[in-house]
Amino acid sequence: MRYPSQCFRAVLIFLVSLFFLSEHSLLAQKGALNLSFWNRSIVYDKPLLGMPNAYETILHLDFSQDIINYGRLNGLLDGLLSGRDPKMAQWYLNWSGVRVGPTTLDVKLGDSIFQVTNLKDRFINRFHPYQYLRGLSAGLNSNRFDLTVFAGNAARLGGLLGATYEVGDQTLFGFFTRYKAQDKLILGSGYIHTENETDWEGSPVTKKNDILLLDSQYAVSSDLKILGEFERSSSLEAGASETKSGSSFRIGPLLRLRDIDFEANYRRIDTDFRAVTQENQIDRDEEGLFSSLRYRAGRSWTLFGILDTYRDNVARDPQVNTVDAVQAYSGFSFYSTTLPDLTLRYEYGKRESRFVLPDFVKSRTSGVYIQLSETWKKFYPYLRFRLQKYSDIAKPDRSFTFPSVYLGLRYSPAGRTSLWLEGEIDKRYDAREEEIQRILYLRSGLNYSFSPKLGIYAEFFYRRFGLNRMFNQIETLLGITYDLPWGVRLKADFRAILPLGTQDRPSNYWLTMRINKRFDWGTPPRTQGHVPAEGLKGLGIIEGFVFEDRNLNNRMDPDEKRFPGVILKLEDGASLVTDAGGKFKFSSVPEGAHRLTIEEKRIPAALYMLSPSQSDIRVEARKTSRADFPLISGSTISGRILEDTNGSGKIDAGDKPLKDVLIFLSPVKKEGAAEAAKSHQELILNTYTDEAGAYIFDNIFPGEYELMIGEGSLPKGAKPTVRLPVKIILDAGKILEKQDILILPRPIIKSL
Repeated sequence: MRYPSQCFRAVLIFLVSLFFLSEHSLLAQKGALNLSFWNRSIVYDKPLLGMPNAYETILHLDFSQDIINYGRLNGLLDGLLSGRDPKMAQWYLNWSGVRVGPTTLDVKLGDSIFQVTNLKDRFINRFHPYQYLRGLSAGLNSNRFDLTVFAGNAARLGGLLGATYEVGDQTLFGFFTRYKAQDKLILGSGYIHTENETDWEGSPVTKKNDILLLDSQYAVSSDLKILGEFERSSSLEAGASETKSGSSFRIGPLLRLRDIDFEANYRRIDTDFRAVTQENQIDRDEEGLFSSLRYRAGRSWTLFGILDTYRDNVARDPQVNTVDAVQAYSGFSFYSTTLPDLTLRYEYGKRESRFVLPDFVKSRTSGVYIQLSETWKKFYPYLRFRLQKYSDIAKPDRSFTFPSVYLGLRYSPAGRTSLWLEGEIDKRYDAREEEIQRILYLRSGLNYSFSPKLGIYAEFFYRRFGLNRMFNQIETLLGITYDLPWGVRLKADFRAILPLGTQDRPSNYWLTMRINKRFDWGTPPRTQGHVPAEGLKGLGIIEGFVFEDRNLNNRMDPDEKRFPGVILKLEDGASLVTDAGGKFKFSSVPEGAHRLTIEEKRIPAALYMLSPSQSDIRVEARKTSRADFPLISGSTISGRILEDTNGSGKIDAGDKPLKDVLIFLSPVKKEGAAEAAKSHQELILNTYTDEAGAYIFDNIFPGEYELMIGEGSLPKGAKPTVRLPVKIILDAGKILEKQDILILPRPIIKSL
C-alpha cells in the first residue's frame, strides 16, 4: 500500500470530526452525507491476446456540515478495493468559509485541483490545464487580497472509473496571490517549485523546475478589458548539467459589447520554457498574433471569424528551420423559428518553411463546413457536412481530399421518451499510422422513463474503419436507473463490444454499477423567545421589510407598498412570515455570520427581485442588523402591426392586420445601472403578431427599451412608416397599450 499513513490519518480525522459534530449539536446546522458503491468490470473472451480481465470497486463517502460562525466542513473518501491491498483512490478534508476579521480561511488536506492563473477572464486561445495534487492547500480571501499556498505530489486521474488519483514521484509547492488594487485593476503573482518530474511510463523529464507567474487585468470600461499573462521557468532537465530558462508571455484586449465579441493577443512561448508538467504543456516554441471576432449582425444572423498567424524557432537557432503558419476560419450562423437553422464556415491553413532544407515544409489546407437543423413538431433532423482539402507541396503523396457527412434524427413522441438515429461517413488521415482511414458509423438509441423512479436507456453502435484492412465492430449498451426503497438510488449499465470477421481483436464486456444513498440533517428551527436580545450577551437581531421599490432607490419610502405573508429563513432552519406591514424580525440570533433567504415562491409572479434571494449578514451582540428585500412590479407593452392598404397614411378601419411579424424588444444599456437591472439588460425579448396583427410583452422588467421589427418577416418590399427602433420607457407597473406601427405595402407600378 503506497500511502498507508495518509489513509489512516484521513479516516481518523474524519471520525474525530463526526464525533465533534455529534457532541456539539448546538453548533451543527445543515449537513449531508452520501454513501455510494461503485464497480466496473471488464471481461475479455480471449485474455491471452494481451488484454487481461480487470475490475475496480470503490466505496465512496462524501459529507458536508455547516457550523454556526465557523464555515463549513466537508470531505470525500474513496476506498479502492481493486488488487490485493486496498488503498485510497481519492480523499480530502476541507474546512472552508472560516471568517477571521474581514477575511475568510480555507484549508484542504488531501486531493485537490488548481490552474496556473489568477484571472477569471481568459483568452480563448490560451489553454490552462488542470493540475491535480495530493497534499495540503490553504487559502486566505478578502475583498482586496487573496492568497493560496500548496504543497504535495503531482497526480493525474486514472482507473477504470476515472476517479482514482494516480500519484507520481513529482513533488511541488508554491503559492498564488491576487490583489485588487482598485475596482478596475487586478494584479496576480505566483511561484511554483517542482522536482523529479517523470512521464507516466516512469521516464525522467525534468529534475527540477522553478516557475514565476505574473498576471494582470485592467478594465478600461465595463465592456473593455486588457489582460496580460507572464510566466518564467528555470528548469534542469533529466540528464542535463545546465539550467535552461524560458518565458511564456501573452497580452491583449477583450471587448464584450451587446452585438460584438472581440479579442486579440500577442503571444510568445520560448523554446526552453517548461510548464509545471510537460504532459500538459500545449504551447511550445511559438510566437504570433491571434484575433477573434463575433458580430451579431441582426436578430437572426451572427458573423464570426478567427485569424492566427505564428511561427516557431523563437530562439532564432540558425541550425533549425523556421516555419511560418496561418490558421483562419470565418462564416455565419442563421437562426429562425420558421426556417432551418444554418451554420456555414470556411477554413484555411498554411505552413511553409523559410529555407529549403532537408526538413522543408510547405502545405496548404482548406475546407468548408455546413450544418443544418430544424425543429418540426416532435422531430429534430440535423445534417453536418465537411469537405477538407490538404495539399502537401513538399511531399505530394500525402495530399488528400476528405469528405465527411453526418446525418441524424431525434424524435420525442412524449415528455418521457426520446429516440434517435445517427450516421456518419468519414475519411481522415491517421498521422500515427501515416495512412488514410475510412470510417462508417451508425448509432441508434432510446431513453424512456416508466416513472420518476424508473428509467432505461439503450444504444446500438456499428463501426467500420480502416483502409488496407477493414474492421467491423458492433457495440451495444443497456442501462437502468431505479430509485429503491429507503432513498437508495441504483444506476447500472452493461456494454458489449463485439468485433466482426477477425480473430485478432477480442470481444469485451463492461458492467458498471453505482448505488447511492444520501442522508440530510439539520437542527430544528429555533423558537423565537420573548426575552429581548439586548439583554443577552452574544445575541443580536435581524429585521427588515419586503417592499416595492418603485423609484429604485433601494430604500423603503413611506408611500411604497409592503408585502405580508412572505416567508424568510435563516441558514439554521429558523423561519417566519412578514406581518401586515411587510416587516420581519428574528430575535435572539447568535452573533457572527448568517445567511437569510427569502422564499421566492411566495412572491407574486408580477414582481421582480431587486436583490439576491440570499443575503449574507453579520450579527453583532446586542445590536440590530437590517436586511431589506426590495421588489418591483413588471410592466406590459402591447400594440398592433397593420398594413396601410387604403393608402390613408394613418391607422383606420381599412388597414389590414399583419400576422407572423417578428417583434424584438431590446433593453438599452446604461452605465451605473443597479445590479438587479444588469442581467435584464442582456435579455432581448421577441414575439410574433397573431391573426389580428397584435403583439404583447407581458410582465417585463421596467426600464428603457428599443422596439424593432424583423423586416424579413414583413411582406416583400413593405416598409414601416416610423423610424426604427422606437424608444420606449416603461415605468414600474405601467401598462403601455396601443403601440401600433403602420406598414407601407410595396408600391405597385402600372404601365400605361
